[in-house]
Amino acid sequence: MNNFFLLNEAIDITNFNDFKSGISELIAIEKQHNDTFLKHESLYHLAIIGNLYANFGYEEQVISTFIEQLSPTTNYISNEAFFDSEYPNETNAFLGIDFSTQNISPNKQITNDAAYKKWCLEISTNFDKLLNMVGLHKYTPNFKKDFDSLSKDAQRSIIEGFEKAKNRHLLTPFYPDTKVIKDVSLDKSICKVWELRIYTPIALRVYFNETQKIVYLASIEQKSNPNQNEDITKAQNLLKNLLNLS
Repeated sequence: MNNFFLLNEAIDITNFNDFKSGISELIAIEKQHNDTFLKHESLYHLAIIGNLYANFGYEEQVISTFIEQLSPTTNYISNEAFFDSEYPNETNAFLGIDFSTQNISPNKQITNDAAYKKWCLEISTNFDKLLNMVGLHKYTPNFKKDFDSLSKDAQRSIIEGFEKAKNRHLLTPFYPDTKVIKDVSLDKSICKVWELRIYTPIALRVYFNETQKIVYLASIEQKSNPNQNEDITKAQNLLKNLLNLS
């Protein structure tokens, strides 16, 4: 779980319209269900919050609702070290509008949805980064097990391989071209099997299938297997089940 604390000093700005605009950016964040947005009761002593509650327009009501829905904390969280001591087993960052006078790491300054998504991606696992890279997806338990068994460097190489393929801008993001991705289907009447080839730090073959909308991840094998057809047959059977083909 991730925690995000609304830092008083980063929202207590002079211009009320800038305040409303900045808070609206925080309201627009597409928060993941297991993340928590926090506040401290001292928030209500800020001059800008007093100004907010003295106005009764639609924008003010939306902002007030957002503030009321933030989860309360017992202690005020003024810096990163204290934040991490309060929530030692979780990842933590700050919400605000203007951090220019605050000693908060830039990547932990969450001012809008883009900064929030960037932070979430930075702290995610390599497997989550891979899924984010490929887009809409389904994967087999075999694929997850294969990926998790690899070193971090090998995992990153697979992510980079898919990214390289995506940057070719072909008919579909991962369409075969014989160089980065190859069509290695043994029986196209069942389903197609495509192969992403990875060379470092170890030689790997990532077997998958792609439709116009979804990437189906089957398995990961080492190139050292002298009978690659066995690996492809295994991947084809996994994909057949994943695609619900009879």
